[in-house]
Parts: sequence; C-alpha cells; structure tokens
Amino acid sequence: MWQKAIEDALGVTKRNILRFGDRFPHVSTDGEHYTLNDNTEWTAGFWSGILWLCSEYSEDPVYREQALRTVRSFRHRMDHKIIFDHHDIGFLYSLSSKAQWIIEQDTGAAQLTLEAADMLMKRWREAAGLIQAWGPEGDSVNGGRIIIDCLLNLPLLLWAHEHTGVASYRRVAELHARKARRFLVRGDGSSYHTFYFDPATGDAIRGGTHQGYGDGSTWTRGQAWGIYGFAL
Repeated sequence: MWQKAIEDALGVTKRNILRFGDRFPHVSTDGEHYTLNDNTEWTAGFWSGILWLCSEYSEDPVYREQALRTVRSFRHRMDHKIIFDHHDIGFLYSLSSKAQWIIEQDTGAAQLTLEAADMLMKRWREAAGLIQAWGPEGDSVNGGRIIIDCLLNLPLLLWAHEHTGVASYRRVAELHARKARRFLVRGDGSSYHTFYFDPATGDAIRGGTHQGYGDGSTWTRGQAWGIYGFAL
C-alpha cells in the first residue's frame, strides 16, 4: 500500500512540474487548485522539499532537475533579500538548499543554507531572549512575539552549528525552544499559537492566537508543528 501511495505522489508531482513551471504553490482558494506565486511566500520551500523527496525515491531525473531549479530560485531570493520580515527562513531553506546538501553534499547548497541560518539569527532579540516571529525589530505589535511555528525553523540553526561548530547557532535555538516550551505549551499539553513578551525585558505578557479559533483554543496545525518541532 505504501509503495502505491508513493507512486501516486510521484505521478501527481510530475504533472505539477508541468503545470507549475518556475512558480510555487501557495494556498488553495477553491479547495481544488493551489494558487501559484513567484518565490516570495513563506510556503515556497514545501514544493522544493517534495521534489527532493521524489528525486531520492525515483531514478527519473526530471525531479532532480526541477529541484535544482528551485534551489537556484532560492539563491536569487537570498541575493535580492526578497521578503524576509518573518522567521520562516527554516521552512524555506531547510527544504531546499539544506535538502540538496543532505542528498548531494553540494558545497554551494551548504553555503546558501548557512546564509539562511545567518538571516534567521538576525531575528534573535537578546534582551527578550527570543526569535521575533513577524515584522521588523521594534515593531509595536510583534516586537516581542513568538509563534509555535518557529519550532520547525530551529533545526536550520542546529544544522548550522553542526556544520560550522559555531556555538551561537545552538544557543539561540535552545533558548528559544525552552521559552516556547515554557510559555506556548499549557499545563494540559495544549498550546497557544502565539505569545507576547515585553521586547525590552522579556517579561511575559499574554498568550494569543492568529489563526486559531480563540486565544484559549488550540490551533491544530500549530499543535502538530509543536509536537514535530520539539522532537526535532
């Protein structure tokens, strides 16, 4: 059964290569088809990751060729600093250039991934002890805000530490993960989507949500990312 499921996924992916071209799927507006964007959204890395997985499984070179095209697009995005006012750099580069490094040990891919890790490190706010999720430093609303999604971005920093031996990458990842565990995870194991801190002192203010039903509810996708992210 699992082999058939993978073969079906390969077929869908190959058809999507023809349909997507050099664009990236973002969200569905009609429940059936993804909207396609240039490489500007936080979701772009997922398509690259799917292609690398297909390339690993299949001997068909079409998947690798398309995966390499996406990594070149991420190189362009890095060079031109296209929309990095958020922390989802791990979603973007762990699934694209880091995936290429894992599979092919390509030095250019490793260099691009390190640049991405450095970009994420710029969102570390030492006074508050957190990686700011959204917006520029000093943002009046988001300057001291974390979100549970960041647990899937932290492995980029852990990889950078393993690759370079530079301790600051690991320190930031661990400190942020500990803060997320303390304040985003409630006593019953459910989770807040986001949490606000005083950006100058790091003092806790309140939990909240951006995409869930309410501040006290549990956003399902965020809960899943929390489980997966803490395990990583």
